[in-house]
Amino acid sequence: MTIFNYLIPAGLVAVSLVLLAGLANMLRNGSPNTSQRLMRWRVGLQLFTIIIVMCGVYLSKMPFFALGLFIALSLISQPVSAETKALNTGIDSFTFGIMQQDVESNPIEDSNSINIEVLFATKLMSLPWSPQPVIGATINTDNDTNQLYGGMAWQYDFSKRFFTEIFLGGAIHNGEEDPDTPLAGNREAHRAYGCPLNFRESLSFGWRFSSQFSLMATVSHMSNASLCDANDGLTNAGIRVSRRY
Repeated sequence: MTIFNYLIPAGLVAVSLVLLAGLANMLRNGSPNTSQRLMRWRVGLQLFTIIIVMCGVYLSKMPFFALGLFIALSLISQPVSAETKALNTGIDSFTFGIMQQDVESNPIEDSNSINIEVLFATKLMSLPWSPQPVIGATINTDNDTNQLYGGMAWQYDFSKRFFTEIFLGGAIHNGEEDPDTPLAGNREAHRAYGCPLNFRESLSFGWRFSSQFSLMATVSHMSNASLCDANDGLTNAGIRVSRRY
């Protein structure tokens, strides 16, 4: 037993209690201010619980269990009216997925990673095609390279359900920068990224099952564009679930 055995159920219970309180307030035609306050508490508790799940996954290496739990958290979300959404925290959607790390022809980091991402509702109208800010993290389950990244995402709808998303930004990683660094953990080789800060880009194709849920196939790449001596780069691919608010 670890602390996560207690924190994760506690987070789920807290989200459920706030959800029930919000529904009760709505059914008895209670104060709109109370509904808005409960909505903000629910979103905050969901984010807290997802972060706790991510930490537990990283330590226990149970990615598929975490993906199911994330979907369960999303399903118990309270429907948000247009008026309430306007008063939201500025978050457009949360995305959670499983990525195969290092999918190039000669993989060195042949392992799985957890990807979590937040897309903000603000559209930067001063930039071409009005991208939205993004922050995210890719956490490896086998002691390979982790990434913390941020940037801009552009979405284009081919139809009401089929869409694509392009991300451009930068990433901080904890991988090796020098190819001559001594190997650790009985590894035969490791990737060398040259700089602590790399460029990051990704391409996703998605399908909307509803106004709230989407499934995306994603390929991401991190490298330094040969600005540093070493530039092995890292390419990941996987499936992600997005929950829109």
